[in-house]
Amino acid sequence: MAMTNLVNDNEAYIKDALENGINGEAIESVINNMASSVEKPSQIKEVVESISNMKQAPSMYNEQFLSDFVRKNNGKIESAIKEGLTPNEIAMSLESDLKQDTYDSKNHLKFMTRLISEIKKIELKLIREKEQAVEYQKVYNN
Repeated sequence: MAMTNLVNDNEAYIKDALENGINGEAIESVINNMASSVEKPSQIKEVVESISNMKQAPSMYNEQFLSDFVRKNNGKIESAIKEGLTPNEIAMSLESDLKQDTYDSKNHLKFMTRLISEIKKIELKLIREKEQAVEYQKVYNN
């Protein structure tokens, strides 16, 4: 898939992410879904690293995790889950890949575009589900 098609197909999600960021609940949902799927461990690693790299302000470091990989990314992932990703964090990450103009950076940009779009889709689905639950509760309580 050409980069232009990839961006066009995901334009609304990327635009929304760049304007509004991504909430922590959607990030947590993506990580939990991937962790429960053992099909592609390398992709899980890439997703965690990508989210971690986007998150600029790590929170506390937690020594209880044994894995060096998890330990290395724990603070940023925890922060991303609690606080989400800001539009600036998302933009800076995408801009970094655009500036490099290498084969690897182009592949990473494609991956990031898909990842951000997928997380944004999940976020919008979670928001709709919450809104429906609130409406149902209003009807149920009346």
